[in-house]
Amino acid sequence: MRCFPPGLAPKLCLLVLAAALSSYAQTVAGYGTVTGTVRDPYGDGLPDSTVLITNELTGLRRIMTTTDDGLFSAPEMTPGTGYNIKITRTGYQAWEYKDFDVSIGYSVNFSVVLNLATNVDHVDASASGFTSAVEETRSNVSTLISRRQLENLPDPKRTLDPLVSLAPLAVRDRATGTIVFRGEPSTNGVYTDGVNTTTTYYLQTPSLAPQLRLDSIYETQVLSTGAPADMGFAMGGYVNAATQNGIDAFHGALYGYTASADWRSAPRFAPAFAPDDKQRQFGGAIGGPIFAGKLYFFLNAERYYGNRQGLNTLANPLLAGPNGTSLSSNCRATAAQCAAAIAFLSPQLNQVVSSNPGSTSGLARIDYRRSDRHAVSLEGNALHANAPNGLDNEVVSPNGGLVGGNGNLREENRFAKADWAAAVSSVLTNDARLAVYRDRLTTSLDPSLYPRTGALGLNIGGASIGGNPNAPSTLTETRYSFADSFTFSTGAHSIRLGGEMDRNRDAASLLPGQFGNYTYPTLTAFAQDLLPVGQPRSYSLFEQTVGEPNTNIRSTQLSAFANDEWRATRHLRLTLGVRWEKVKFPAPPAPNTAYFQTGTIASPSTNFAPRVGITYLVNDRTLVRGGVGFFYQPFTGSLMRELYAETSFNQTTITGTPTQSGSFVFPNVSAGFNNVPNGMKDIAFGTNKFRNPYAQVGTLGIERRVNARTAVAVTYVDQRTKRMWTATDQNLTGPVQTAPTFGFETYTIQNAAGSNTGTYQTPVYTLQTIGTTTSGKSDPASAHVWQINNSGNSVYRAVTMQVREQALYGLSLQAEYTWSHATDDVSGPPVVGGVVPATTLPGNFRNDQGNSNFDQRNRIAGNLVWQPPFLKGNNSLPARFFINGWVFSATGTYGSSLPETPLLYMTGGQQFANANLIYLTSLNGSGGWNRVPFLPVNSLKIGSEANVDARITRTLPFTERVQAKIFLEAFNALNHQYTTSLYNVAYTAQGGILRPVTGYGSPASAAPPRFLQVGLRLTF
Repeated sequence: MRCFPPGLAPKLCLLVLAAALSSYAQTVAGYGTVTGTVRDPYGDGLPDSTVLITNELTGLRRIMTTTDDGLFSAPEMTPGTGYNIKITRTGYQAWEYKDFDVSIGYSVNFSVVLNLATNVDHVDASASGFTSAVEETRSNVSTLISRRQLENLPDPKRTLDPLVSLAPLAVRDRATGTIVFRGEPSTNGVYTDGVNTTTTYYLQTPSLAPQLRLDSIYETQVLSTGAPADMGFAMGGYVNAATQNGIDAFHGALYGYTASADWRSAPRFAPAFAPDDKQRQFGGAIGGPIFAGKLYFFLNAERYYGNRQGLNTLANPLLAGPNGTSLSSNCRATAAQCAAAIAFLSPQLNQVVSSNPGSTSGLARIDYRRSDRHAVSLEGNALHANAPNGLDNEVVSPNGGLVGGNGNLREENRFAKADWAAAVSSVLTNDARLAVYRDRLTTSLDPSLYPRTGALGLNIGGASIGGNPNAPSTLTETRYSFADSFTFSTGAHSIRLGGEMDRNRDAASLLPGQFGNYTYPTLTAFAQDLLPVGQPRSYSLFEQTVGEPNTNIRSTQLSAFANDEWRATRHLRLTLGVRWEKVKFPAPPAPNTAYFQTGTIASPSTNFAPRVGITYLVNDRTLVRGGVGFFYQPFTGSLMRELYAETSFNQTTITGTPTQSGSFVFPNVSAGFNNVPNGMKDIAFGTNKFRNPYAQVGTLGIERRVNARTAVAVTYVDQRTKRMWTATDQNLTGPVQTAPTFGFETYTIQNAAGSNTGTYQTPVYTLQTIGTTTSGKSDPASAHVWQINNSGNSVYRAVTMQVREQALYGLSLQAEYTWSHATDDVSGPPVVGGVVPATTLPGNFRNDQGNSNFDQRNRIAGNLVWQPPFLKGNNSLPARFFINGWVFSATGTYGSSLPETPLLYMTGGQQFANANLIYLTSLNGSGGWNRVPFLPVNSLKIGSEANVDARITRTLPFTERVQAKIFLEAFNALNHQYTTSLYNVAYTAQGGILRPVTGYGSPASAAPPRFLQVGLRLTF
């Protein structure tokens, strides 16, 4: 019998091609999917075909029948190897494909043509080598971190962050390590086996998932754009991780890593400093069957501990100069005052600060397959980490951060999940889960780092001198989750419906700056207050939070989603999805009756997020893809704490200036909530239209298979972020339009030689005398009255190219290049909740329009793993133990410059005889962003970055199962200690004259130097 219709050219009766699916919604978070279409030789869909998917390693057995259009879909497939599929139908040859892999976040799609039954009853397609011509299982920008990469790529602490930062459209903050996607800081979503394990108290955290070590993870997908509809409550990128599970054979590993101080290069800004840095990391993993075919387990435990040292310096142009050697050169007070200030600060010059970080983590997982139709999974994950003096980890701190910005950090992270996946019928599956996630962060101060003023915070010229004002604190986020989803197929559609309810509790115990914090613009101003003549007040700003430290905010998060994956034609696939999110907050417990807005917190009910994906297969080597998605930024716990607490009724931040009545004299602070001088209490509230920011992300791309193993994808990305949080001080009455200045003042700009080069005119906010009252505020009893609204915007445009090379002669490679440009009007420093930025001119956000803080125009990142087969076969002793068995791997990143904004410090108190500025921290007296207003935002370039991490591994195969791996890792292998920050204070202002600062734009800090690490791994 012929296997093709008469009149058509002969072609393969058996076609194994990956169908074009959209990754926007076709897979379940934490899982992969097996799907496909069964047709007869004439191209018509074959209904009622039986599809059997099995995996002997995990005991999986799933039976389905095809729809009227021949469609079948099996979601909730645990990522792994060893899958088999068999398709049968009466009157047709059986079709089978063996030993394929399922990856997290991706669909394995089969397009099968069943031939009519002949004397050949069975066809095994495995020998055809199932390979997708192009990566048709996605319409977004994403990348997969495979198990091979997790095992072989160099990683200093075996955490996800270094590997996630290699993803397209990602930028890593050089100072904190925080990963930012698409040019704008926002919350990144981390999903562990389908459960949201993201701490949302902060907008972002320096570590994405510290509780997950690489040996507990099977695979990870990084979605730079286009997360599926069941992922939400994040506006940045998504990390979709699957943990390891037991299989039908005992397997495990024992491993250890060590790094010594002798294996480190000298730091760039302190070449004579030889820190006694060490780290040790060891652990083990084991998995296997408890009852073969039914019950499996996996366990992992790991311990990390280290010794590290950092050098605290005051190499600041306004203190000890760029070289950090001479404090006296910057002091213009009396000789006695300068001597006292130098004696106060000298102990912090070149002070060595030690830390002994350590952590213990573990994962336990049990998988139970009750029958072919029911599977239950139980798992728990825990982390306990402690880092004395670990809040600042710089090798050489130029601005006193290892003392004034330091403290002890403790983190306790817990996660537990119960999941039940059921095949309700041959076309309907259900997945239900219960989960609890808890993250507790505790910071405390180290009295041994204090100057003689104790825990009092001190900031001089941008350098942290005293105690850390952000400590002590205890923050606990607990989330209980229940989620359920249904997936069913009908006709040419695969439909998924689901919902989730979370009970979230943010418990915080903190009073930012509770011991008080004085800000001084220069060393001279500090010297005048340290050894006063009379009672001068030369500081710029005094801040302290007093009152009740504890807040306990319970919220309910609701979400629902629907998704339809429609195979419109053989070449065209559409994914049409929508997600809805809602958060319900209780009313603040202590509203301020003078400001009715403090009594409620608005929560919108219209957060609908459509997500649409399309793929079109031009031919078997070319694919066009595109998509549009909406993503909402969750309400961060730190901002909500401010709105609940900053009502001036049970907690308030004191903002004091030296010109106010009752102003503080250094080093005095407020005795408590009932001792706050009039006019110094801050208040914060949201408008009645307080909303979540959201991002509209659109992509359009093309992928081309260059040859059998190399594919290139080019994608254009356009993002418009709307309704970003902004703050306006409602207590400023505005410039007074009176002669002779009519609310404006003019500053004179000088050059380094003292010659006048220009002028700058600005509106000024001044204290006014009305009757017997002097004030420039609408509410003289308060300081800042922050109204939080949604007036910020950003734009991000990028073109990214991804190259992937499948294993050829033992080599696999992934690389990406991104050109991008990010602009916004919200790049100022945070003033409320750590997330809402200050503005230069009150309420004028467009005035701060410019490049974003993470505007990196060019970026290249990649990784490779190469295991060269020097000799064919591996049976001889020389081949096994000397010639073969080498693995070379590396990761690399090059990035063009990130920007910084030029700043200006006000010195010498009031600037003009006829204008009494309200706040002495900005040119216009508003107390806003102290940037140089006549220079563009983020116009100062830090410089490019380049980093290569490399590993050489020697494998010793004692038996087929038992192997030992010895490896050497080099981090920053080329020892390129690129600049991570600059001195960005461009001018000082005194007496209405702006003078340039010597040392402006010079490098301040650098990337860590090269260090080596050795390791041993035994697998069985």
